[in-house]
Amino acid sequence: MSRLLLKDRINKLLTGSNGPARIFYYSGSYKLLKAGQPTEIATDEAVRLMREGSGLVHIVEDTRVWDSKPDAFTGPVPSHPALPEVPQGTSVMNITCCFPAEKAAEIFK
Repeated sequence: MSRLLLKDRINKLLTGSNGPARIFYYSGSYKLLKAGQPTEIATDEAVRLMREGSGLVHIVEDTRVWDSKPDAFTGPVPSHPALPEVPQGTSVMNITCCFPAEKAAEIFK
């Protein structure tokens, strides 16, 4: 048995599911990490995986900039709007970061 196959089986035992442990949502689409790289997937596939027990990581980039005149950040406040297609009971982790959302997803490799 190869090391990769053995690692995959151990991960399945630890997570208790046959699918990926996390799905990511940022930049308007769902993504999976495949070979360490974010790969876009269809909404239907993401919903199916969430129904099978995968968690969702919703990442939003904070693009506000500091304005020293009013001593405050200017720009839209980042928010995590509810995604209507996410099945009820799905574990959702909301993350706000000050760098590109793709970099935040790579932390979960």
